[in-house]
Amino acid sequence: EIASQVSSLIGNPLIIVDSKWRLLAYAEHPGNQRLLKDYLNLNKKEKPFSAKLTDSIPNEFQSFHKAIKRNYPEENGDIVCRVLPIAVNKVIYGYLIAWETVAQMQYIEYKALESAATTISLERVKARQIEEIRHNLRQDFFDDLLQGKIESVNAINSMAEIHNMDAKKSYVCLVIKIRESSGTKIQELIDSKEKLSIQKNRMIQTIQDVASLSKRNMTSIHRGNLVISFLMLKTSEIEKRVSPVLGEVIESIYQKIISELPGISLSLGVSKPCIELLDMNKAYMQAMEAIKISEEVKHNKPISFFED
Repeated sequence: EIASQVSSLIGNPLIIVDSKWRLLAYAEHPGNQRLLKDYLNLNKKEKPFSAKLTDSIPNEFQSFHKAIKRNYPEENGDIVCRVLPIAVNKVIYGYLIAWETVAQMQYIEYKALESAATTISLERVKARQIEEIRHNLRQDFFDDLLQGKIESVNAINSMAEIHNMDAKKSYVCLVIKIRESSGTKIQELIDSKEKLSIQKNRMIQTIQDVASLSKRNMTSIHRGNLVISFLMLKTSEIEKRVSPVLGEVIESIYQKIISELPGISLSLGVSKPCIELLDMNKAYMQAMEAIKISEEVKHNKPISFFED
């Protein structure tokens, strides 16, 4: 709704993306001759722009708080894009991109764009707070699940559905252990904890990106220095061992994380396939045991499978 209103005010099409350049919303303009769908990927939660354009945009608010001009490469001449950050307290939550193909923007249009950025930033903060509440509820459910406190089949069926899991399906538990940096001073400890929190959130998002590309259903949480993921198995993979295809997905997750978080030190443990969701606590212990054994025997591979 905001995108549509702002598009009318600025006289051009508008695209709204999140901080990682994934599409949130867009609005076409009736006077646009260069339709957005002809040039951009307009699937929600996917990236509409190429890395060539996004990499050229500052990601720090200090160096970027007014609309900047970028040209979108196109055969019949570059399309001018006006990019403005959506920010709160100097933290960038996303970007507004005006597709300047209908009318050249003037001062009043820029003010409308800035006003829209403020409105959207409040919406993004609200969405973030709602997601944090959901995450806390999810943490409570998975804490009970991993500690084996849920014993009723009916209870786990209804609760799993709420948290985007299917109790009738089988899963593999993947545990990623982050080796924390040790600080001695109070500020070093604070900085270390803050860094760890950022790393865990980025890792969960990276895991979801890989899962989406692999067309896999995966749910992730974090506890302390652990990121715990539950990867749903396909019917053909319900065996005693992790399938080679599934092994490749897990390897992709590891490679993607270390490429996006250079310098991070990780250990990955993978359980055997877990047929019943009620037995997920056993799968979690298997994944943890795989990490423990690999560390004790100085196993030089980053990924350890319990079955091995």
